Amino acid sequence: MIRVTSYKNGALTSQEIADVLTTPPALIPVDAMLWIDMPEPTDAEETQVLKQWLSVHSLVIDDMHRARKVEGTLDPHHPSVEEYENYLFVMVYAAILPTPTVGVSASEFLEQVIIGQLNVILTERVIVTHHPVRVDTIEIIRRLIQTSPHLLERGPDFILAMILDALVRNVRTILNRIDTRMEELEQKIFTADGVLVLTRLLELRRIVNGTRRSLNHQDEIVYQLARGDYQLVNDSETIYYREVHDHHIMALDHTDALRDSIMGLMDVYFSQASTRLSQVMRMLTVISTIFLPITFITSLYGMNFHFMPELAWPYGYPVVLTVILIVTISMLFLFRKRGWLG
Repeated sequence: MIRVTSYKNGALTSQEIADVLTTPPALIPVDAMLWIDMPEPTDAEETQVLKQWLSVHSLVIDDMHRARKVEGTLDPHHPSVEEYENYLFVMVYAAILPTPTVGVSASEFLEQVIIGQLNVILTERVIVTHHPVRVDTIEIIRRLIQTSPHLLERGPDFILAMILDALVRNVRTILNRIDTRMEELEQKIFTADGVLVLTRLLELRRIVNGTRRSLNHQDEIVYQLARGDYQLVNDSETIYYREVHDHHIMALDHTDALRDSIMGLMDVYFSQASTRLSQVMRMLTVISTIFLPITFITSLYGMNFHFMPELAWPYGYPVVLTVILIVTISMLFLFRKRGWLG
């Protein structure tokens, strides 16, 4: 379902997409602006809006289709920005957070996060947002505009900056949840199953590394927009893109700190595992050492030669048992005195 937000003469007006398409993009008045949102669009809607009305290149539409669901998975296209004769095409990653977020544990939250693709077509007076799945960021910006319509006066380039800023805020929310998850795992290193904790740490490291790569790609796009390399981004709006760029840098620093913390926790885990192994080996060594003289005594009197001293002695068996007991107690006392028993 296509949703149209129309701004004219300082107020929002309600329009149907059929009415919008009767006016070519180049003839939209200077004091007007259109935001066309296309969540989960059909082929017919794409043809009507993108191909016929905006004359979007077929390669652009192919890139948009990259993020469509395939067997229940998403395959987002690499972020990029491309300038055409009458429009600017921007592709970015969109971190889609679970709903609701309150009351959801950190592990469940991270399992439900989806990385989708958001496509944006930017003209002088029109912004088109195209996404194959629900993007909560778009809903947030739409609600904000409903309460503050004057924001649309800044033009489509300003709305794009707001969207990019909201997207990076979602990423920072994810990083904060990773922080919480790490605190939980830190408590479990010394109590829970070690292999399970290590698996969770490796999973977190994978998420952090993937987030950092996504932020790097995204930041390249934002940096190009912040430099004012494109005609459809006014020089007066580049300051907002520079602010978004700063937010990306802070998020990248956060991922670096998380990655170092995860490696630190993994070092603690391996150190703890090594300590436990050392304790087990020490105990096994003590037991083996105690049984060494016992084994010698029992094997010596178990040779069964006919002519051996003490074989016919009636007190031989209890004396040997007494000697074994004395040797065992003496060795335990010695090991205890030297602190080898822990």
